[in-house]
Amino acid sequence: MNKGITVFLILVIVGIVLGVAVANKQGATGNAIADSSLQGGDQLKVFQGRITNAKLSVGRLEGMALTDKGCYGAGGGLVECNTDIETSQGTINFIYKHNMNIQPCLSMYGKEKVIVDILDAQGSAKVTRTTDVVDKMH
Repeated sequence: MNKGITVFLILVIVGIVLGVAVANKQGATGNAIADSSLQGGDQLKVFQGRITNAKLSVGRLEGMALTDKGCYGAGGGLVECNTDIETSQGTINFIYKHNMNIQPCLSMYGKEKVIVDILDAQGSAKVTRTTDVVDKMH
């Protein structure tokens, strides 16, 4: 086989493997965090996103998810939602992607208590809902 074709095929295979790895890293909902301490429906309580309106120190805050101002198609079966969370540091804006068929929006069933983990200085955050909404979905 020609050396150029062999190199091309190897690059294609590497590209496919990397693409699958990146897709699997996103999880079933696009942002649900695979965490061995979370089981079943508890994994659906976790949202990965970013804080857009405030610079907060890395740490944990408790808050109340107040509203989802808009959920728009983000491709691949996901929507991007924009929610306000009232905390002791003021109201923060959290933008996150999720699959609404599997993981309801943070304030879909009204105001709900959440835990906000600020992950880095760039605003990456993990928000965990504290109420069980699985029964409400059916």
